[in-house]
Amino acid sequence: MEIRLNELCQLYKRFYPEKIKLNLNDINGKGIERAIKHLEKVIGYSGLRNNKYWEKITLWREVRNAIVHNESYIENENKRNRIKNILNIKFYTCNYIEFDNNESKECVAYISGENCKLAISSFAMYLQWICGIPEIKF
Repeated sequence: MEIRLNELCQLYKRFYPEKIKLNLNDINGKGIERAIKHLEKVIGYSGLRNNKYWEKITLWREVRNAIVHNESYIENENKRNRIKNILNIKFYTCNYIEFDNNESKECVAYISGENCKLAISSFAMYLQWICGIPEIKF
C-alpha cells in the first residue's frame, strides 16, 4: 500500500508540476504516514484518516509491524483487543502472532489465509476510495 500511495503522490507531481511544489521526499516522516501527509497537505485531499477504511488499515499495520519488527509480539492489551474484535484474529494464551491453522498450539494468535485475504481487501478498498475522491482543490 505504501508503494501505491507514493506512486499517487509522484503522479500528481508529474502531471501538475506547477501546482505541486513539494516532492514526497520533502515531507517529514516515512511510510504510509508520509504519503498520507503529502496527499493532505500538498495535494489537498481531506479525510484520509477519517473514513470507514482507516481503522482496519491501521490495525493491519499494527499486525504487520508486530510480525516484522517485534517478533510477532503485541504487548498493548488495548491493541490486542481491537485487533481481535475488528480483524477477527484469535489470541490464545499470550500476545504473539503466528501464521498457522493449527489452533492446538498455545501462546499465539493465528492469522489464517482468510485473514490475509481480508487484509488485502482492506488495502484495496482504501486505495479505491482514495482514487474515487471526485474533487481535489489546488
